[in-house]
Amino acid sequence: MIDVETGRAILLGVVQGITEFLPISSDGHLALMQLGLDRWFGKTGDGNTLELVLALHVGTLISIIAVFWKDLVKLPRQPWLCGLLILATIPAGIVGLLLKDTFEQAFNSPFIAGLGFIVTAAALLAGQWFERPRIQEQQLSMLQAFWIGCCQTFALLPGVSRSGTTIAAGLSTGLERSASARFSFLMAVPVIGGATLLMVKDVIKVGHTSHSLTALVVGATTAGLVGYFALSWLLRMVTQRRLHYFAYYCLVLGIATIVWSSACPANSTPAITQAASL
Repeated sequence: MIDVETGRAILLGVVQGITEFLPISSDGHLALMQLGLDRWFGKTGDGNTLELVLALHVGTLISIIAVFWKDLVKLPRQPWLCGLLILATIPAGIVGLLLKDTFEQAFNSPFIAGLGFIVTAAALLAGQWFERPRIQEQQLSMLQAFWIGCCQTFALLPGVSRSGTTIAAGLSTGLERSASARFSFLMAVPVIGGATLLMVKDVIKVGHTSHSLTALVVGATTAGLVGYFALSWLLRMVTQRRLHYFAYYCLVLGIATIVWSSACPANSTPAITQAASL
């Protein structure tokens, strides 16, 4: 029989696996999910601990590698593309390190998450509107790659989807739909990997875990399996030019979250560890 802790890990793993890759913001959904779970079980802000968030992100990182392993294997033979990916990760890395505390505080506010969902909706609609596909990711210029990386910095805020903003930015530069999605998720490997390493350091510093090993493994496995299928489905949706469906969802969710947040005390929203979001 599944205990409450393992059941919570499974639920959060499903949410993480779906929202990490679909352009609807995993961190925003995890924050809202955690708030709902805490209210249901009568807790306040102690469920999404660092080690659980770490386990969930390890699971989704493995699913990216599973889907794009052929592209990752080819990267050492594509130095220009490797350079573009490194360049595109620099802006978020610098901003994230300089303003780490500010962004973590933002994750305490459902109102900010609601605004973030609306920003994601606007980015998806704009990217599809200004889409002018003509090039592959290997043909990007340094300036175009840097632009995509700058757009990724907005995903440091709750509710703003990393995959949504970077795919939209890629479409605006002239990337083909599949190339835009591929570049976005190849960018995610160092981003999520780096965030995972930072969380590992913090977990080691704490020196203990408040979750059982079973819950962590089950959460990571669930996130990885669900993430694999979610990512495969998203790639089909992008090539079929259906990003606007996700935009409408984020718009409705953002408005609903802002309205809902007006009835929530500021100290009732759980803080979750900010990591790279899709």
